Amino acid sequence: MAPDSGPFPEGPLLKLLPVDAKDRATQRCRLGPAALRALGAHLGSVVKISLPDGGSCLCTAWPRRDGADGFVQLDPQCASPGVAVGAPGSRGSLNLSRLRLVGKTQVVRAVAREAGAELLAVSAPALQGARPGETEENVRRVFQRARELASRRPTLLFLDEVDALCPRRGGPHQAPESRVVAQVLTLLDGISGDREVVVVGSTNRPDALDPALRRPGRFDREVVIGTPTLRQRNAILQVITSKMPISSQVNLSLLAEMTVGYVGADLTALCREAAMHALLHSEKNQDNPMIDETDFLEAFKKIQPSSFRSVIGLTDIKPVDWEQIGGLEDVKLKLKQSIEWPLKFPRQFVRMGLTQPKGVLLYGPPGCAKTTLVRALATSCHCSFVSVSGADLFSSFVGDSENILSQVFRQARANTPAIVFLDEIDSILGSRSVGRTGCNVQERVLSVLLNELDGVGLKTIERRGGNSDQHGKYKELEKNEELEFQEVFNSNVMIVAATNRPNVLDDALLRPGRLDKIIYIPPPDEKGRLSILKICTKNMPVGPDVSLEKLAAGTCFFSGADLGNLCKEAALLALQENGLEATTVRQEHFLKSLETVKPSLSRKDLTLYRNLFQKPEFSTLEDV
Repeated sequence: MAPDSGPFPEGPLLKLLPVDAKDRATQRCRLGPAALRALGAHLGSVVKISLPDGGSCLCTAWPRRDGADGFVQLDPQCASPGVAVGAPGSRGSLNLSRLRLVGKTQVVRAVAREAGAELLAVSAPALQGARPGETEENVRRVFQRARELASRRPTLLFLDEVDALCPRRGGPHQAPESRVVAQVLTLLDGISGDREVVVVGSTNRPDALDPALRRPGRFDREVVIGTPTLRQRNAILQVITSKMPISSQVNLSLLAEMTVGYVGADLTALCREAAMHALLHSEKNQDNPMIDETDFLEAFKKIQPSSFRSVIGLTDIKPVDWEQIGGLEDVKLKLKQSIEWPLKFPRQFVRMGLTQPKGVLLYGPPGCAKTTLVRALATSCHCSFVSVSGADLFSSFVGDSENILSQVFRQARANTPAIVFLDEIDSILGSRSVGRTGCNVQERVLSVLLNELDGVGLKTIERRGGNSDQHGKYKELEKNEELEFQEVFNSNVMIVAATNRPNVLDDALLRPGRLDKIIYIPPPDEKGRLSILKICTKNMPVGPDVSLEKLAAGTCFFSGADLGNLCKEAALLALQENGLEATTVRQEHFLKSLETVKPSLSRKDLTLYRNLFQKPEFSTLEDV
């Protein structure tokens, strides 16, 4: 999707004020509510400010803290190279442009056009030569062409996929690559004094670049372009479907919620697939088919987000509704309050001064639907979901497991809001002990997880918006739209862990600020067992003599998995007794299956789980 063409619309004249101290180096401009309404701008909209001296700035729109109109607070660092911002108190015209993204290349093209600069776009892999020295010659020729264009007007040299041209040096058999990197560094240093040439590189593998490129004087700034947010996906879908025969029943806001991790190209492919499905399956109106919700749901099965294709761990899960889980109503409510409510109702959490927990631990006996609850949670939240097991993490190479876990969190942060599910966490992480010497791989993985939960693993280029107080930012957004609330409030990664051996976990993992919420998943009571039996026998030809109430009363210490196994065993007994022509499962089949299917839980085990996280009561200070 190409950005808007043509000049910017003329905007109001505003008085320029000094930038707020908290907004330095953030490329923000503060506007009053009247200016935002006049421009149709929202939080984060791209704004171009034209100054009386002919200069211009591209920045992001933010509301003024005092709500005053007629003024603009501008970050001086957003000015174009060689352009002065102007003294505070001067007046300039303010204009707005929306940058609609399908990727990094489109952003560069849009900026070059709006700045009136010449664009020289080059694919870095195309510069590779077959003979020695040919690649360096091609690079010199490109930079020389940029200087020639700059003699007429400012030029932007765009090196796409720059990691293919300048990989990290130091490995064996990398002499040709080292020569190319050295040549690029020399050319970048040669144009550092030329204000008419700006070099922009793009990559989706920043860690593969040579570190010498990523310093001031060469690539001075690094801009992270992540996957579209909820509001951006909604806007992209509106643009794509504006010329499509979409049914009035299609809710684009709901589609935007369901497309977490989809980039512009993915959304285009999704709409195209929905249109193709409508053409192939339209029966009533072949000449003028309409695209409805069913077409989009079918397209979801074929179009997956490209940002998840290289993600470590399971990302595609079978949808599970809360109604498919029998009983556990208190547990469902706690999970919704801890994870689903902060995602769906951020305004209410801000009003009460609440923040979402960083992590949730589910513990309880085996077979009590811990994993199924998380699947239902991911289905209802419409957020990115990554399920990691020990098989995904552990490697025979030293340090590889820690790098894999860090990569999981980096990928999740790029697709927020996200849930990282650590199933059987006791098999992934180890517990540190004072008397042990050395450090095994489980303890090293535990150290990485603790750092990620504390934010130590967050790279500088991944930090958004500086180090200002986050809760103050939420308060500042109280008068903005609900979608903007969700984007700011739900920019974190939620950790959900499950285990049936919580006693082997390290104490440092269970403290507040890491796994804040610890939820016990008990075995089903009689009411819950009845609900589970109804779900398990929903598609089973149960005879009229079957009393599920009596079965629920006689299956004490049965887990949900045990009850499901009981129903399957009863159906198999019916087939054995009446052959393949059996049509009914009777009460006697359930009673016979009770003789072979035994409960997997005991009173001793349940007492241990209940008392595990109960704090001891002390009557006096001496008892402590």
